[in-house]
Amino acid sequence: MLSQIRSLLQDEEVEHQSLLEITIAGGATMFAFRISGSKAVDYWQRLRIALAKDSFQSAGKTVQLTPVLLGTEQSFELTMEHLGELASGLENTAPSAPDVIADGEKIDLQNWLAERLERFVCPPGQWPAALKVGLVLEPEPLSGPEQPLAICIWDQALDKMVVGQYVYMALLPTAHAYEIPLLLNFGGQENCPTPAVHYAMLKRWQELYGATVLAIEPNAIECFVEQPPMTKEQALKIAREHYGYSNAVIDEAEEGEGELAPYAYELLNHQLWSFWWD
Repeated sequence: MLSQIRSLLQDEEVEHQSLLEITIAGGATMFAFRISGSKAVDYWQRLRIALAKDSFQSAGKTVQLTPVLLGTEQSFELTMEHLGELASGLENTAPSAPDVIADGEKIDLQNWLAERLERFVCPPGQWPAALKVGLVLEPEPLSGPEQPLAICIWDQALDKMVVGQYVYMALLPTAHAYEIPLLLNFGGQENCPTPAVHYAMLKRWQELYGATVLAIEPNAIECFVEQPPMTKEQALKIAREHYGYSNAVIDEAEEGEGELAPYAYELLNHQLWSFWWD
């Protein structure tokens, strides 16, 4: 199968280095490789389209793959360390993917969010005076990160985040991007939801807004959103869900004064959702 993956990358003109075949939980296999940071999002988009139309044969089984960015070298190394512990049995309490999916399907997200929003209380704030109408923003251009945080590093000389020279991408054995966190056994520590909740929430957002997992790091998830909110009411609803899922997006925001309405305003017509947990 490794040769098939290499052929796919060549056909899609995706430059890659050090193509690795890595065992993940349950004995499944993922493929990882290093790519140019400046081309990472373009490669992800290209592979997402190609892999949706293709499948592979491995050990007599048909396998579909989904691409995801794993961040810069430090994040990739931490992810590999975590996967190594899973494979060696050092983290032997991790449930199987089918069990996590079954648990995720049973979750009542409305109740779960209500409990989280009782725990994390966010001031409502004031809706900004400027309006975003349709695809046109008045009177100022869209603010916020232009690139996923997963492909950026801190440049001390420039005193700002810049796209890293190299980042890592993985192809995981699933047709559904919302299954990526459970395949990597992501979550369950501190305020970070369990893998089953990640599955349920990301599945909901994909079905409602076309939100697809773009990147996953040891403490963060980012989504590309095909149908972002376009009205104030919809944006406020989604902002509450975001805060219940990852309160840090508002509590630790550089802009918006830690309030719901300014954060919701930034979600209007914005195709990148970033979540993180300390």
